[in-house]
Amino acid sequence: MTRKTITVTETAFNAADEERRDGESWSDYLVRTATDTEHEPNTVAVENVDEIARRSAEMVEDRMTRR
Repeated sequence: MTRKTITVTETAFNAADEERRDGESWSDYLVRTATDTEHEPNTVAVENVDEIARRSAEMVEDRMTRR
């Protein structure tokens, strides 16, 4: 299996956080935006969306607390 790294900038994270619907989980947001016609198609197949969303959120939180 090929491992892919997804890098999330603080700006992109904040923009995505504002775009999420009320009560929408990060995994649901990623799946919706990957398949939603309002967004550019996501060309990366994501198998474990919950894990990626959790790690991305932890990374951003860690960076924000270091400031």
